[in-house]
Amino acid sequence: MNIAEIFAANLRAVRVARGISQAKLANSAGLNTKYVGRLERGRQSPALTTVAAIADALSIEPAEFIAHDPSRVIKLASST
Repeated sequence: MNIAEIFAANLRAVRVARGISQAKLANSAGLNTKYVGRLERGRQSPALTTVAAIADALSIEPAEFIAHDPSRVIKLASST
């Protein structure tokens, strides 16, 4: 997996683990719902400010999006 695919997989994993819809995440992060979908599919790469906004909305550290162990990210997301 490349970094865009890792980011996409971890973003989706955290969002789903938190039980948050793409629309709710987009609203909380100040983004468009379709853009969040493109990020989750790895079709678009986010700016650092976008990564920070999404991390804030999901209450995780931005670095967690590029962790190579998705199970660790899901565990982290589920514990908060």
